[in-house]
Amino acid sequence: LRAGRTDEKIEIPAPNRRAADAILRCYLDKGLPLADPQAGVDVLVAAMLSRLFSPNGDFAEVARVKLNDGRRLPVKGSALLSGALLENVVNSAAQQAAVRDAQTGQEGLTAEDLQLALENEMVSAASLLAPANVKGYVNSIPQDAQPIAVEPLLTTSSTTYVRAG
Repeated sequence: LRAGRTDEKIEIPAPNRRAADAILRCYLDKGLPLADPQAGVDVLVAAMLSRLFSPNGDFAEVARVKLNDGRRLPVKGSALLSGALLENVVNSAAQQAAVRDAQTGQEGLTAEDLQLALENEMVSAASLLAPANVKGYVNSIPQDAQPIAVEPLLTTSSTTYVRAG
C-alpha cells in the first residue's frame, strides 16, 4: 500500500497449483528461447510445480513460527507464492540464461536455470518473514496467539541452497 493509491485493502491469496501453472505459462510463453524446445514449456512448468507443491519436497516447510504460547507452526513454501515472485523466477532464470549464452554460447532457458532462480526467490521470501508479518502467510495461527519469532529453514550459499536446522 502506498499513500494516495487506494482507500481499500484488497487481499489476494497466494496462488494455488492451478493459478501458479497459469502464471508460469504466462511468463514462459513470451517467446523466451528454450534450451530444449522439444520438451517445451509443459515440462518446465510441471517440474516447477512439483517442487513448489510437493508435500515432502524442498519447499514443504521453509520456516517455523514460534508463538507466545510455545507452539511452533510450519510455514509452507507455497504460502509465500505470489504472481510477482513467479515472475521474478522466470526473469532471473532468463537473465542467467542470457549471461551463460554470452559467456559460453549455450543458448536457451533450462530447467536448471528455473530451479536455481526458484531456490533463490524462496530463500529471499523466507528470510523476509518476521513476527509482524507472518500472520499474513500462515492461516493456521490462532487469532489469540502472537508470533514472537520466525526461524527461516532455507539459507543460500552463492549458487545453491541448503536446509537449515
